[in-house]
Amino acid sequence: MHTFSESVVEEAALEWFGGLGYQVFAGPEIAWGEAKAERSDPEYRDMILEGRVRQTLARLNPDLPPEALDDAFRKLTRIDPPSLVTRNRDLHSMLVGGVNVEYPRRDGSIAGAQAWLVDFENPENNDWLVVNQFTVTEGQHARRPDIVVFLNGLPIAVIELKNLADEKATIWHAFNQIQTYKAEIPSLFVYNALPLRCPVLGAHPVSATRSGAGMHNHAPQPPSLLVIDGLKPLQGSRDKAARGA
Repeated sequence: MHTFSESVVEEAALEWFGGLGYQVFAGPEIAWGEAKAERSDPEYRDMILEGRVRQTLARLNPDLPPEALDDAFRKLTRIDPPSLVTRNRDLHSMLVGGVNVEYPRRDGSIAGAQAWLVDFENPENNDWLVVNQFTVTEGQHARRPDIVVFLNGLPIAVIELKNLADEKATIWHAFNQIQTYKAEIPSLFVYNALPLRCPVLGAHPVSATRSGAGMHNHAPQPPSLLVIDGLKPLQGSRDKAARGA
């Protein structure tokens, strides 16, 4: 009889993402101080990959000056409302409609514009990455989700893997684990479009605000920008994303 463990499922998931064209890294590989470091905080308090976000802003907004791109990055990383739900919705609005930015013109007046974070019309122009064992600390808590999916440097999906061969590792256990993450490392979920509880036999989407009620029914697709046909790289237009289609 073949036996499965979470590590086997994790490796299979990473191979699947790699086959779809995602870059794949292990969390320790991109940690601060490593040769491939993409994180700037040795204490793992950074939730986004700053270098990828800034590169995306420059790539997708070639007509905007550096001041405008800095303004976009600042607003993206300083989402103020105290409620996680409100912050998540504010971030979703930025992903779909762009970030409102201002910058000085040569004549001294102030110009306004939109800085785009995602290229909905040309999916290949986006930066897709998955990282397993991505350590995050916030306050007194340190957590390490199994897999985090990044779009243009933003952690837009969290995947928790469980082995259904283990009687104690149920779908509900995975769901509760996601709730623990949301309570203890909420800043990771500001940017999140799709938490997943994933047993060996399939993945079950759970929206960032979904409670346990009705979980046995097919979960509706969240109002996200990417999850069209699973986690395949963006297919469809900005209009679809705005509708949550």
